[in-house]
Amino acid sequence: MKTTVKSIAAIIAFFGLLVTAAAAAPVEVTADRMESVAGENLVRFSGHVEARQEGLVIRAAEMDVRYRKEAAGGDAAAKQAAVERIVARGGVTLVREGWVATGKELDYTPGRGTAVLTGAVEVRQGNNLVSGERIVLDLESGRTVVERGSGAGGRVRAFFYPQAENGGR
Repeated sequence: MKTTVKSIAAIIAFFGLLVTAAAAAPVEVTADRMESVAGENLVRFSGHVEARQEGLVIRAAEMDVRYRKEAAGGDAAAKQAAVERIVARGGVTLVREGWVATGKELDYTPGRGTAVLTGAVEVRQGNNLVSGERIVLDLESGRTVVERGSGAGGRVRAFFYPQAENGGR
């Protein structure tokens, strides 16, 4: 039972690692194409998108980054754009510190402190697995909810293995 509780806590903590990766660290994004729409405060990456920041890797078919211009004060830092929302679509894969999460869409809103991964979501560490249709992480409260799909037989599933069977994790 202790192994199961530790595994659940570790999988939930994984999402906290994903969206709180050192905010000051640079982010490198590579893609086949980038389009900037200044009037909409939007940068759209498409085609084999890969974003990296301090050990976190997000891959998707496309990624939209919405930003807002900060107040035009005299401070150079205040003039920088701040990320308002990131939406990644199409075969989304997140990798960090031995964890892999997959889904169809990731929606991260830093201002609200929420991250939502949807569409046949799976989170794996070694042999451990949690799956559902949607995983919602509230960074403010630390609350994570795994939801089932609405279709027939759609249920949240979790498989936890003792450390010896899980590569020592």
